[in-house]
Order: sequence, then structure tokens, then C-alpha cells
Amino acid sequence: MDFIKHTCLLSILLFAVGCGNKKPSVSKDAASRFNFEAVYDYWEVVDSLKNSQYPSDVLWDKLLNHQGYKVIESANGTTPEMIKERLSICFYPENKKTKDSIFRYGDVFQKSMYSHLIETDRSREALKKHINWMRGQEVYEAMIDKTNEFLPEKYKNYKTPIINIILFGENAHANQSGVCMDLLLSYFIDKIDKGGTLGHELHHYVLDSYKTNSAKERNKTLDKTKELVQKIVYQSQKEGIADLIDKERGYLNPKVKTTSPEYLTFIRSEFANGKMRISQLNKKLVTISQNKNKTYTWDFVSEALPFYGHVVGFYMAKTINENGYHKELINTINRPQCFFELYNKVVQEKKLDAPLFDEVVIQLINESSSQENTAFCYK
Repeated sequence: MDFIKHTCLLSILLFAVGCGNKKPSVSKDAASRFNFEAVYDYWEVVDSLKNSQYPSDVLWDKLLNHQGYKVIESANGTTPEMIKERLSICFYPENKKTKDSIFRYGDVFQKSMYSHLIETDRSREALKKHINWMRGQEVYEAMIDKTNEFLPEKYKNYKTPIINIILFGENAHANQSGVCMDLLLSYFIDKIDKGGTLGHELHHYVLDSYKTNSAKERNKTLDKTKELVQKIVYQSQKEGIADLIDKERGYLNPKVKTTSPEYLTFIRSEFANGKMRISQLNKKLVTISQNKNKTYTWDFVSEALPFYGHVVGFYMAKTINENGYHKELINTINRPQCFFELYNKVVQEKKLDAPLFDEVVIQLINESSSQENTAFCYK
């Protein structure tokens, strides 16, 4: 895919020469920028299940072949069979005991997911109105504005994708294959932080679209430990910067309410532990630096990186951004290995009460960098 072409070469040249700081063009018909079709197919499946009629393969395929569900599968591994199972447990009367057991004994993630699915049916009329609200409130434009605030110039000439609005759980996802968001999640958040969560996901879409091909080539030649260090750096930086777009005005905002107060409390408590998680991650990376011939996997660092890098990354990115280094922060997108070093620089220069990464960790990150220039960024 070519993400920097527009409909005509002349418009590209004019954009580059005369208005390089402008956001990508958006259709006047904002409705054409969202695809809501999967929502109605979802309710058709739910109605069939509620009536004790297990949906036909044709009906399931009609729902799960929508691009939004394909984005979920490629982004986090949620397969069509997993979606089928969740909807069947939630709405098929024969599975009531299983559903009741989940609410009684399940963990916070399971309870949150099924509470969310139940609400998608209970709030059907409100969600239909929300579709019209999204079409008329320039949510798409707000998403682009918020994304571009955290992109270097060379990344801003992307082609804005159609956003797939679906129903599946309290989440949104993106990678180079597209962007999707749950309609009920939008109902809870977009009226408080219009386009924020989508801006976060669009940021991922842009970065992944630019980086995916080169990353595949790089990782062919990396040993597993270096690959792990790269993954830690990329996930922390990628999620941390994107979290600046939406987290404080979204999930961490006391005004935001969802179907599971327990889940919201859990998320907010984890994000409050950024300093502790950085200290944990530093110790893990020191251990790796001292045993470079040993193979490490994500499991070794996962406890220090809850939510796959969000907590550590957000604390680091927020520290950098709030202390006057916004431009330097977004420029680490061009050189991800500089993210950890920039964080250290800010903490030291501003004499902040925040944990540092050891020098051997910074050296490890630079040695593991895929880029030819592995020198320290801020020496």
C-alpha cells in the first residue's frame, strides 16, 4: 500500500510545497468515513440467539467478514470463533448457567466484557441515535486533529482510512490493516472526548503502516533477545505517545462511565503505578544486559509492562511532554531507541522525583536498535 498518494499528483505537490502542516484531506460527507454496517448485522445475530435460534453459517459469516472483525483478529488475535463463543454465551438462553458462572467467578476482564455485550443489546435505541450523532459531530475531523498533534511532519501525509464501527467489547484496535472501534465504547467516551480514542488508534495505524515492512526485514537478522528489547522500546513508545492523545480525557477521566466500574477502577489503579513499573522494568533490562547470551521472552518482562506497554509508556511520555520536550518526544518516532534516553534526560535536567533507567539499559537499547546509528541520542 502507498500511504502518501492522494487522488492527484498535483494536489500532492501543492500540499507539500504550500501547506505542509495541514492535516490530510477529509471528505465533506463525514458519514462516508465511517462504516456502521456491522452494527446492524450484529443485532441480527443477537436477536437470533435470544430467540433460541443458533445463527446459520451465512449469518455468522455476514457479520464476521466485516473488516472491523478482521482488524481485531490481526491486531490482538481475537478470532471469529472467539467472537461466536462470546455472543453465544451472552445471549443464547441455553448458556445462561455458563454466563452466570462467569459473573460469579470470572476475572475483571471477563465480567467487563460480558457486561459490555449485555449493554449493547439493552442500549440499542440509544446507540442508533449515537450513530447519527457521530455522523453530524465531526468526530472524524477531531480524530485527525488529535492524531496529528503527536506525529512528526514526515508521517502526516497519510491517507485517512474508513473507520470500522462494530460491537465486540470495551475496546478499539488498529494496525496497518485498518481501524475499528466498538460503538458502545464510543457512546461512553466520544461525547466527553470527541475523537480521542479514535485518534489514539489512528496514530497506531499511521505508525504501523509506515513501519511494518521494514520491521519484517529487520527482524529476520535479529536474535530473540534483541528482538525482545526492540519490542519493549516500540510498545512503550508507541502506546505512551498515543496515550497522550486520549487517556487523561478518556479512561482516566472521572467523568467517563462504562458498564463495568470495577474494570475502570482496575485500569486507573494500574496507570497510577507508572513509577513502580518503570523501576521493575529497569531491573529486568539490567538483568538482560548482564546475560546477553541468554534468550528472553516477553513473559520475563510482562509483569513490568501491564497492558502491553501502556502504563510505563504513558508515564514516560507524559513526563517528557509536560516538561517542555513535545517536539523531541514526537521525533523519537523517527528513532524509537531515543525514547528511553530522552526520558532519562528530562528527569535528570528537571530534577524530577522519578525513577531512571540505568546506563547499561540505555546501552542495551542502543545495541539492540535496528538503525545503523546506535550512538547515544543526547550525549
